[in-house]
Amino acid sequence: DTCVTLPEALNLPLASLRLCERNFIAEIDKNLSGVVVDERTGNLILSVNWPERILLYNPNTNSVERTVWKEDVLPLLRDAEGVAWLGPNDERDGAYEFAIVEESASRRIVIFDADTFEPTGETYDIDVNIEFNLGLEGITYDRTRRIFYAVQEKSPMRIVAVSRASGGGSLPTQEIIVDDQDQLRDVGLTDLAGVAYVDGGGSGALLLLSHEQKRVVLMDIDTRAFGEERLSVGGIQPEGVAYDASKAILYIAGEPNELMTFCHDEGGGFAADAKSLVGKQRESAATVDTIPEETSSSSSPSDDDNTECIQNFNRRKCLRVLEKVSDLAATQQEDPFELLNLPQVDEMDQLCSRRKMRRRICRKWKTLKNLREAEVVVDDDDDDDDVDVDDDDVFIAPT
Repeated sequence: DTCVTLPEALNLPLASLRLCERNFIAEIDKNLSGVVVDERTGNLILSVNWPERILLYNPNTNSVERTVWKEDVLPLLRDAEGVAWLGPNDERDGAYEFAIVEESASRRIVIFDADTFEPTGETYDIDVNIEFNLGLEGITYDRTRRIFYAVQEKSPMRIVAVSRASGGGSLPTQEIIVDDQDQLRDVGLTDLAGVAYVDGGGSGALLLLSHEQKRVVLMDIDTRAFGEERLSVGGIQPEGVAYDASKAILYIAGEPNELMTFCHDEGGGFAADAKSLVGKQRESAATVDTIPEETSSSSSPSDDDNTECIQNFNRRKCLRVLEKVSDLAATQQEDPFELLNLPQVDEMDQLCSRRKMRRRICRKWKTLKNLREAEVVVDDDDDDDDVDVDDDDVFIAPT
């Protein structure tokens, strides 16, 4: 069977996790991509893929303590996605490190000093063929075996193991350990957006996140078997996953600037229902002192943009409209359906059924339609209601 009961050391009880906190990070306006726990402090290292920057975030105070921009010390970083905690490096006198994976053109793992946030010069090129914007989304690290695990989003979905013991450079030792599309779909994964390593005391498991299905599953690395439990995380567009083993806390980071914290409920199940979750989302948004200009009500899409998108099938205008509306809806400052007008819902559904529509536009549309549901449940439904659309539009927007 695809799903089995994993060994006790690896059997993280996903069904006993509940949403205990949800925040929107004011210092990030959009494109939050990756998250990992600094095991020394419990703080979070966040990556933003456009414009590229790395942030140090304190989950206890819900505040950003440090931001490093690409132009400062990260000139070689391109399209930053997932983040992995590496811990101390004996070859650098015990200096602590983390890694970031780059998605598209470079397909690299880049190592950083965890104190200075500067690149150490150690990099690993990953030899996989990818389509534009469907590349390497997440990364994690097994410190015992000195192996990176990177996930490719789709076309096809893959998990790639890269040996750090082989040394940095353009030809690291690597192996594609999972690429069975049917097996991944059987456990409810239609894409791979993030990955986190769970230590099982000599063996390990991977938490795998799908942003399309908003779901997390657990896979035993040695046997490639999947655990029976799955966690549906809700949220807007989940992109990264991290697990703090010392506190038994699961973090989900997502676009545009969302951070969700899941903790264990001894009684099982989840404490938050849809209504309380939406309420918490509004309360969290209300604590932001200033809303970035791009997400203020002044950036509502114009009637001309709406007309060009719906009536004239202008893909640029559609993307512009949906980007603005999703940013507004994320802060709960506006109702997305009031911004788009209810009569346009059917038209947008029809547009997203066309083969020439960009996948990113329709992903934004689906996000808006599902935003207010905000469901957080343990779900065994494998149905995939995503619309398959081609990605051959000439318009390219960073994600």
